[in-house]
Amino acid sequence: TGAASLTIASSSATTVRVGQDATFDIRRIYLRFDTSAIPDAATVISAKLRMVCSTDSSTTDFDVRIHKYTWTAPLAEGTKAADYAGALASTLDRVWRNTSGMSTATQYTSPPLDTTRVSKTGYTYYALLSSRDTGNNTPGGNEFIVLHSANAASDSNKPTLIVQYYTP
Repeated sequence: TGAASLTIASSSATTVRVGQDATFDIRRIYLRFDTSAIPDAATVISAKLRMVCSTDSSTTDFDVRIHKYTWTAPLAEGTKAADYAGALASTLDRVWRNTSGMSTATQYTSPPLDTTRVSKTGYTYYALLSSRDTGNNTPGGNEFIVLHSANAASDSNKPTLIVQYYTP
């Protein structure tokens, strides 16, 4: 057994990991999208999350789960333990995809997300977790993927919340 340690990735990191490895290093990703430009009178009809994998280091495939979780921004030393536990306890919105057959440098879009989750007055928040993490499975090796972050060099690699809406 080992001691747990919570680390906040650099806010300038161009990639982030989700999943776990043999040393019980469990990574969760926290996403925040500014959706305040959606008019108040608009009706959101569709929301999907698009992301790009830079590295697949999973020896055991898993689902990448999109959870409905409004975390404390910015992530900080004083709130990281609560946000880490909160993400695990939060509600599943959808599975983004399974890591089986995943290609790197390819855009993958989630199935439709809960449209009532999209904020028209500020930010829309999510957390990404591994199904092996949420299932409390002991890692048998590397079970993580590396995704491009909002700091990726190319806009086409950045996580994107695709929202469709209409205004009456």
